[in-house]
Amino acid sequence: MMRKWLFYMVLMGTGFVLLFYSNIKQDKSYAVVAEVESQKTAISFHKPVRVKELNVQPGAHVKKGDLLLVVERADLELDIQKVENELVLLDNQLSELEVRFAANRKLDDLKTNQRISELDLKIRITTEKNRKDSIFYDQIVTNKSTSTTKVAPDQFLLESLQKEKIMTMQASEAEIKRSHAINISEKESVLLKKEGLQTELASLQAEQESLRQIAPFDGTIGAVSVQLMELVPPYQTIISVYDEHPNIIKGYMNERAEIIARVGQKVSVTSSNRNYKIEGEVIEVGSRIVSFPRQMNPVEQMPLWGREVFVKITKENEFLNGEKVYVIFEKD
Repeated sequence: MMRKWLFYMVLMGTGFVLLFYSNIKQDKSYAVVAEVESQKTAISFHKPVRVKELNVQPGAHVKKGDLLLVVERADLELDIQKVENELVLLDNQLSELEVRFAANRKLDDLKTNQRISELDLKIRITTEKNRKDSIFYDQIVTNKSTSTTKVAPDQFLLESLQKEKIMTMQASEAEIKRSHAINISEKESVLLKKEGLQTELASLQAEQESLRQIAPFDGTIGAVSVQLMELVPPYQTIISVYDEHPNIIKGYMNERAEIIARVGQKVSVTSSNRNYKIEGEVIEVGSRIVSFPRQMNPVEQMPLWGREVFVKITKENEFLNGEKVYVIFEKD
């Protein structure tokens, strides 16, 4: 009997408050029941993790940047080690390409220089032979020998040797360009693979960094659903953090309300159970009719329907997460 009496007293009190705010000042205002929306961050991971460090307890106050927990993933560590090993192999491959290119160039230069040296020697010998043959021929002509047949220098051989020298040098230059192009192509292929692995490694390291979770803002720890060294399945919430200074009010405007809420409209927000009031601004008005939440319905057996209204207030406020408030609209 006592509980029933208390229920009717609360019901009458809530109705009186709404009636009061809706009719004061010659019915120039309208009150909307609302709740302080808390910004909540739920920490979870998309892969199984093991809790390595746990630095908070439910209800603890944290500052932005405080370390909340550290987890570990064996598969991630193996993936990072695998990519790092592959990068080392590619670096070794690049070094081998440089060494092989330099060695081949040195060998080709030795072969070319040796051939040119051989040709230079033959050219000198042939040139000297031609000179001597020319002298001998001149002597014969001078002495009026019985033989008047001209002994021609071996000019054809000399020209052939000189042409071969030029062709050898040209072939060497062409081989240098060809081997250099092959070396560049091979290095570019390795560098392309290396770039892909470096991108993959950066992504894996970013995942590894995310295993250290810090507080995204000043707030209060809600639920902590794990223990130290516990293996946590994917997507299970490990820790929830609530903003210490919520600044969004979520109200419910009865579908029969005579006032029309507008984005940018200035309103007053007052606590339902204490003498505290602050100014706010409408930032969003719902586009559909929804049912009032149970805690916003003064009579559980009589469900109410209306539109959602979102009001932004300054973070420097004294409201608590989830506190019930009234949003006061001034009628035009």
